[in-house]
Amino acid sequence: MIDPDVKDLWTPTGLILGFQVVLFEWRLERESEVGDKGSVPWLVPSDYVSVLGMLCFVLGVVLLPVSGLVRGGVARWAFGLGTLLFLGQVLREERMKKAKARNAKIGQRMIEMKLYFWTNKIAKGEGRIIPKHAWGSGMLRIEPNDAHGIRGRKPLAFHSPLELPFVIERALIEHGIVLHPTRRMQKYTVT
Repeated sequence: MIDPDVKDLWTPTGLILGFQVVLFEWRLERESEVGDKGSVPWLVPSDYVSVLGMLCFVLGVVLLPVSGLVRGGVARWAFGLGTLLFLGQVLREERMKKAKARNAKIGQRMIEMKLYFWTNKIAKGEGRIIPKHAWGSGMLRIEPNDAHGIRGRKPLAFHSPLELPFVIERALIEHGIVLHPTRRMQKYTVT
């Protein structure tokens, strides 16, 4: 016998699952069009989150309770998780719609990073340098930019040039900067 509480979850599950399927189908069609134009189609992490949400609904709320493998508590938990994942995707889509284009003056269009390498204590004597010599450590800073809404923040330190990719990624995340893949990135992106 199926728990009546689980049956009560089936109607909202069907509605939310229907919305998720339509959204996911729209994403797949869009990426298919991108592929037809010669670019590399790709799914963003939120698409995988959507698939996970659909699996929560299908497996946790419908199939496993019908088969008798799980009880109502698991179905309610799966429904809650699936709903949260769906809402997260919808809110992400709304956030992307609100990111509107705006005019920017020359000099404000690029997002700039400055890299500083320490040069102190290489040459003997206070305030002296050896030209074109620096330590393999320093600071990375994203420059303030009003057009992009980037405010000045404390620079991030690095202790080896090998740390630079991680420091760059951290700086981009802290400033909320979104990078879009370029054509040249096709050789190492997965479709």
